[in-house]
Amino acid sequence: MIAGRLPGLASLNLVGNGVGDMGAVSVASHLTNLTKLDLGRTGISPEGLAALTEGLPNLTSLSLDCIHVDNEGGGNCRAPPQLDRPQPQL
Repeated sequence: MIAGRLPGLASLNLVGNGVGDMGAVSVASHLTNLTKLDLGRTGISPEGLAALTEGLPNLTSLSLDCIHVDNEGGGNCRAPPQLDRPQPQL
């Protein structure tokens, strides 16, 4: 697997790749030094998001364009502390 050969990788763009949950788990398991990750249009579910937030302690930027998480499944997803910032008041 390519991910296992790139442990120091800091930025990864998988937009439209369709990696799904298994890919998210692999990313979280092998690329723990990622600081920037773009997973738009990859088809991951709340379980995949949970694996990412638990396995990527250095992540500071996460893009999830066109990833649909409803209120039911979204309850399992929590942003890692470095991404959990208060929303600005409008």
